[in-house]
Amino acid sequence: MKHTASMRAGALALCLGLTSVTLPASGHPAPDTTNGYALYAFNGGPCGLLEHDAATGMMADASFGEFSRYGVDCISLGANYSSVGWSGMGVMDSSTYVGFHLGVMTPDDLMLLREQDGLSFRVKRTGNGPDTLAAYFVDRYGSHQLLEKTYVPAEEKTVVCDVPVTSIPVIASFRFYAWGSEPLPTISGILSVDQVQITFGMTKVSTVSVGEETGLPFLWMSEPYPNPFNPLTMIEFTVAREGKATLAVFNAFGQQVATLFEGTACAGTKHSVSFNASDLASGVYFARLNTGGTVHMKKLLLLK
Repeated sequence: MKHTASMRAGALALCLGLTSVTLPASGHPAPDTTNGYALYAFNGGPCGLLEHDAATGMMADASFGEFSRYGVDCISLGANYSSVGWSGMGVMDSSTYVGFHLGVMTPDDLMLLREQDGLSFRVKRTGNGPDTLAAYFVDRYGSHQLLEKTYVPAEEKTVVCDVPVTSIPVIASFRFYAWGSEPLPTISGILSVDQVQITFGMTKVSTVSVGEETGLPFLWMSEPYPNPFNPLTMIEFTVAREGKATLAVFNAFGQQVATLFEGTACAGTKHSVSFNASDLASGVYFARLNTGGTVHMKKLLLLK
């Protein structure tokens, strides 16, 4: 559930020599883009082990979410993680999916999905398991874009699909939804997803020192304190120019869970906001300050 935290402003001017991060107005990154990939190649394990990390040997500044499930009972079958009991009658249950998320570790970095990038995965169905699988790209606002819908045969099948050309300044997700074209029996079969791989690019966004160029106060965002926290933490920020600003909190799947500040922020004023996560589950969250093309992001760890 989204909620709005209280906001209080002080009159303390900021005089720190910090650097802000500005996303290029054209949407094009710096030319020094490097290639990377994440591979989810499952190795089996005890029944009930629901998550596995991706191979993360490519990019130190990239964040790879664990391949996990939501609303799906997963069991281990050899080298596959298999999902049981998905919908029948051609109806997709939007609350039941498996997938992963990816993003950047710091606001100085930008993850890119380009024309040459793609998503591939291996699927297989046994018994009376769901016979249709759909892969979606989900942006940080929760919008779904269909990448591929495929019939899943009994024999093993590898699917390769294009990804949207976009940048990922915070977090995006890839989700797999499955359903059957006919009613599923009481004891269903199994549909498995394995060898999931995504390729991408990484680059640096342009950086400018706002204070040096304009003589105005710097854009600045403090480290949350305390962090880790339970359930309250405090974040402070200032802006270089008076204008609209938004400070929001996102979960690890890129879903916005709180709005801490939304309105006009005064230049040179230290704004202090509190974040109460009493109604949220333990885990990693991201606080994102947006001042109209300029963003700062901080990582939060909620431990209950």
